[in-house]
Amino acid sequence: MEELKAELLHMMQAIQYKPTPPTPEDEIIQGVCNALEVDYESLASKNRSDENVEARFIIFKLLREHTDLSLKSVGALFNRDHSTVTYGVSEFCDLFEIKDKLFMRKLEKVAEELPGMAFFNPKRYIRN
Repeated sequence: MEELKAELLHMMQAIQYKPTPPTPEDEIIQGVCNALEVDYESLASKNRSDENVEARFIIFKLLREHTDLSLKSVGALFNRDHSTVTYGVSEFCDLFEIKDKLFMRKLEKVAEELPGMAFFNPKRYIRN
């Protein structure tokens, strides 16, 4: 019996659970949630508070810029359809273009939380 326990322990140590690293979309969502002090559940709900709406706009834009997710896939993460994601990205561009002060402060917080997500190149967000 002791031999069996020792063999089982050896096998378990050999297998060792290795957690999967977070995906880029997980990092973006978590980073924006942390920076703006919102939770994912409220972003995926029907809540339309300014905080949630603008956080979704930022996440939609970052997900489209930094992942290969389709509009439909991005929307599915938040119980929205593809047209909502398109609208959110468009609104992001509008708020960025007019340099809305509150929105820009939110972007600064997100940039601090996600330093690898370069999205402050204005030429990328101004429509021609």
